[in-house]
Amino acid sequence: MRLKGVTKRMNRQDEMEIRELSYAEAREIYVNHLREDFPRSEVKPFSRIRSGMRKGAYRCFGAFLGNELAGYAFLAHYRLGKTAVGLLDYFAVVTGRRGQGLGSEILRQLSPARLSLFCILIETEQIIPGLADADREIRERRVRFYERAGACRSGVSTRLFGVAFDIFLMTESGKKIDREMARRLTDYVYRRMYGPLRYTGTAQVLRLQQS
Repeated sequence: MRLKGVTKRMNRQDEMEIRELSYAEAREIYVNHLREDFPRSEVKPFSRIRSGMRKGAYRCFGAFLGNELAGYAFLAHYRLGKTAVGLLDYFAVVTGRRGQGLGSEILRQLSPARLSLFCILIETEQIIPGLADADREIRERRVRFYERAGACRSGVSTRLFGVAFDIFLMTESGKKIDREMARRLTDYVYRRMYGPLRYTGTAQVLRLQQS
């Protein structure tokens, strides 16, 4: 998962409204914010996002204070039988609104229950030996943020384009999901997102494992 601008406290002067975005609204955020908030290598073409939205496999949400955008969350969204599963793809608080605790509030409101999801998968970069102190602190802070918001470690890790991630889960009412179920859900979402050739091919773009 791609994360930007998560902070600790919020001085809420207006009531926050979170609503699902239209194609035009999602594209405006993509052009004016997302492309600036994330490294170019992490930004997929908007045509893929639009295609996923049209298929019901991608949902985009904006968080607003009055008429002003405060943050956004883009989620991949897949159905496995009667079970709907999300993966948090992009999540950011906009420049000028960081440092107010908005990230925690947005994530609390975008609960699996509200989105009619069995769970939401969250990718966090692994804290591995040899990291520079600054990188380690950033990764540890992200983990603490998600844990405070109610996410828990799944016991599953992945490797995506050479970067190792741990998978965290947010579930409806904090329901527990065992590691094998978490592995199956992650495997299914990744196959849908990237296709079997990229997922299991000889290039080994992705690898799924138990940590």
